[in-house]
Amino acid sequence: MPLAEHSVFRRPAKEQVLWRYMNFPKFASMITTKTLWFSNMHTLSVDDPYEGILPAGNYAHRQWNNEADVPQKKLNDIKRGSFIGKGGDINSDIKAYKALLDNEVDEAYNARKENYINCWHISSYESASMWHIYGERQFGIAVTSDINSIAKAFNATKEEIFAGSVDYIDYESETLDMSNGFIPALHKLLSFGHEKEMRLLIWDFSDSEMDVLFPLNGTLRVMKGERPKAERDKIDPAPGKAVRCDLSELILGIYVSPASPIWFEDAVRSFCELARIDKRIVRSDLLAGPVR
Repeated sequence: MPLAEHSVFRRPAKEQVLWRYMNFPKFASMITTKTLWFSNMHTLSVDDPYEGILPAGNYAHRQWNNEADVPQKKLNDIKRGSFIGKGGDINSDIKAYKALLDNEVDEAYNARKENYINCWHISSYESASMWHIYGERQFGIAVTSDINSIAKAFNATKEEIFAGSVDYIDYESETLDMSNGFIPALHKLLSFGHEKEMRLLIWDFSDSEMDVLFPLNGTLRVMKGERPKAERDKIDPAPGKAVRCDLSELILGIYVSPASPIWFEDAVRSFCELARIDKRIVRSDLLAGPVR
């Protein structure tokens, strides 16, 4: 299936180089299984608790106790909205609107259990920090690709895969527009800005669904419905999923860590030859001495 289109996903330019840094065991797993690993966002939140959740501005409504607490723009929205008349007064309408915003917070939290991501670094050149963080220094590997090659690599998959760049924001001061459920998954803390990330995303909500009986034309039909919130809160998602792909399309080049010993480069070449991976293999010269 081609990469899915969606208005909130901003794809890199077609000619933009994309890097995926990893240690050798992860590289070997990718090559031998012919898959890319998509990590569950809830699992990733162990290292980044802000992964997939909303910034402080999206919780501001919890401090609204009466009309005077509500910002004028929000108050105007409430007065123009469908909440008017439900409780007979503005404070009842505010309470109903707060419940809606609380639901958005809950939905964002549960959605990260349903989102699986695979991450790439957007850059026209190598990154010393990415080698250090994700390449595990001496025994690291980086593969390069571009958005067209990634799209071709997944042509045969049945998964619906989206691709888009991440925006980095201040989670202490900003508010996310929650007009679409994908939006939290495309934002991260400013402190991760060095990652310059493009992420592939699969939204798999099968664990959150249940069979329900629905009357249709006088007959009860079994259809898919959402589990109650209490049940969704208890879901313990899989740590990730391996998605089959065409590595001959995906990989444009293979780079060996600049800090690796000489024998490691030879080992990578031998491994790729045995695995019939016919791609250009380059030892990074990032740590080569300056011209003197």
